[in-house]
Amino acid sequence: MTAQIPVAGVLVAAVVLLAGVFVPMASAETDPVILHKLAMEAQIHVEGQIQDSDPPQVWNLLNNGTEHVSLILNSTTVEESSEHFLSAMEAFRQAVEIMEEGTPSQEDVLYYSERLDREARYFDQLLYLAASYDMNVDTTELEGLFATARTMMQDNGEDAEQILADIAEGMEHLWEEITMVAIEKDQERAINYAQEYLVQLDRFLEVTDDSDIPDDVIEQIQELRLRLQDATESDVIVSVILDIISIKEGLKLDPVDQLQLWGLQLEDAVRQSWIDGTVDDAEYTSTLVTLEKCRFFLSIEELDEAESLLVDLNAWLLSVG
Repeated sequence: MTAQIPVAGVLVAAVVLLAGVFVPMASAETDPVILHKLAMEAQIHVEGQIQDSDPPQVWNLLNNGTEHVSLILNSTTVEESSEHFLSAMEAFRQAVEIMEEGTPSQEDVLYYSERLDREARYFDQLLYLAASYDMNVDTTELEGLFATARTMMQDNGEDAEQILADIAEGMEHLWEEITMVAIEKDQERAINYAQEYLVQLDRFLEVTDDSDIPDDVIEQIQELRLRLQDATESDVIVSVILDIISIKEGLKLDPVDQLQLWGLQLEDAVRQSWIDGTVDDAEYTSTLVTLEKCRFFLSIEELDEAESLLVDLNAWLLSVG
């Protein structure tokens, strides 16, 4: 008669579930051959799950469990077989537990994928902004990180947290690089825009000679014109132009002037929100891209397109304010 083995029911149940087989509990508790079969099934399961990237601890546990499996049928007593079975099962259980901890869940993979998509959109906006400033930026490393991250998403997102952190750091450096150039370029652009606006303003003042615009309004615009002519800082230039357009706002403005005024006001508002921390770098970059597109549409007199962009930008600014 075969002796009864006091095998822990939990571990037997664990190996049955792990191996995907069904064995009557009474048989499992009395027959070393069945214990060996169960342990072998568990061993095969772990061997099928383990990967080269798994930590050494997992491999050590697998080797330890495999050694105990080989001793189950070579033991001199049933009790000794039981002890080797339990040791093997415990090693396999720990190995599976560690592997599961290292594998992101489906929710994690979805979260990482969404983060990667956001970073990719931000990256595209930064590239658009860099192009608008005629910058030649080296994005080889960042593009490589994005390619690696996309591959990781296909491989269950393992180590995605680190690669996304590297991408975020690279994007921050790219933003800083663009910002340094933008400060200089914006001042150049502001001065050039001031010169162009002075030409438009002179034409406007010529027309006022035959208009019924009050003299005091014309004098205010002429004083602001002198300030604009002498201005060299971009913020001063924008401020003076806003003052001029604000005065003209009470007059009969053409649609281009109206949209220019609205665009400048929104640009000033979003810049202040960025300084205050209400909007982040990515949102500010997106706004700059939108305003850049708006200026382009105004330059080719696609007023509907420009207005549509400003309407959306204004709605977004109201929602974050």
